[in-house]
Amino acid sequence: MSHKGDRVNICIVGKTNTGKSSLINALTGQSISIVSPHPGTTTDSVTKVYELIPVGPVTFHDTAGYDDQSELGKLRIKATEKSMWKSDIVILLLDERPVNDFDIHFLTRIQGKKVPYLIVQNKSDLPEHQLIAENQEMINEEIIPVSSVNNSQIELLKEKLIQKISGIYEQRPTITEGLIKANDAVILSIPIDSSAPKGRIILPQVQVLREILDLNAVAICAQPAEIPAMLQKMGNHADLVITDSQCVELINQIVPDPIKITTFSILMANYKGELDVMLQGLDALTHLQDGDKVLIAEACSHHVQCDDIGRHKIPKLLEKFTDKKIQFSFVNAYDFPEDLETYQLVIHCGACMISFREMKRRINECQRLNVPITNYGLLISKTQGVLDRAVKIYSKNNEGNNS
Repeated sequence: MSHKGDRVNICIVGKTNTGKSSLINALTGQSISIVSPHPGTTTDSVTKVYELIPVGPVTFHDTAGYDDQSELGKLRIKATEKSMWKSDIVILLLDERPVNDFDIHFLTRIQGKKVPYLIVQNKSDLPEHQLIAENQEMINEEIIPVSSVNNSQIELLKEKLIQKISGIYEQRPTITEGLIKANDAVILSIPIDSSAPKGRIILPQVQVLREILDLNAVAICAQPAEIPAMLQKMGNHADLVITDSQCVELINQIVPDPIKITTFSILMANYKGELDVMLQGLDALTHLQDGDKVLIAEACSHHVQCDDIGRHKIPKLLEKFTDKKIQFSFVNAYDFPEDLETYQLVIHCGACMISFREMKRRINECQRLNVPITNYGLLISKTQGVLDRAVKIYSKNNEGNNS
């Protein structure tokens, strides 16, 4: 099964008692979510991973009703919105009741965040079912009628989901798109230190290794200190060296030109984000002042060590590079601040644990509020003076960013 950061996330939202939980059960063919005729049965987000053929694994997110105006309900609505923003597709679920202000408000929110969506009208089996034409005229959108009770039109809804997903993902590049070809020799510099997970390597390293093998190229994995000996055995004929960002300065010194180098994090900046935007974000380094706020965003939750890259190493590098006293804030997993406009810079991790759609939305939000954004690998390469060489694999237009 694919990693959760690469699964398609489908969030179902609607008023209380529209049948969101029943719809997930109908779509998956399993009794996953608790259903009840009483409003407010689902109080917190529930997830279910399902194999949607031919797309592959998807995650359905069941949410609380967005019309619960109690104090606790308002907190649940915030949780529903958080589930929406981390999703690739939202299903806005209606029922036999006419469209109301809650539906319009959430539809406007979805459109404002540019999240792909489908509008579905449940309970089409009920005799008192509101004519779909009335709701369709109200919101001027296609509405798919279904019944999660008798499975009416559930297959049609699956087809619509597959079409929507295909439209989103069909143009996705691979992580190493255009960088590696068959029979290339690629060295992966993978340090095994205190921050390395026990018994395994981290996800971007696994993904890049698999892509190299899929391309019928040759992958050589080594710790940084072993790379000079490996290169000597290879006659200095490696086509590319990809390194952990924290070793990029060392790799720059020990790997001779014209062998190309880059980092896993820079690959992820291009794959999960927008490399040009994140390169531009580095310009903010020359404008930071004492007391400015910088947000460091991680897409996963993990135990923070004394030499943690996000919590300790990057703040030290940044303050040394800028010679400024900076206020750092930290978020992880699916958290992203609502007061984003108060920050002078966002430094994001490689985002391997979230979908590219969610990373794209984070970038869009930064751009909307004119907040520069970059990522770990780019910032480290910049502060170590090796950015030109590390991004040269993408475009000669990127030269000059070290100045």
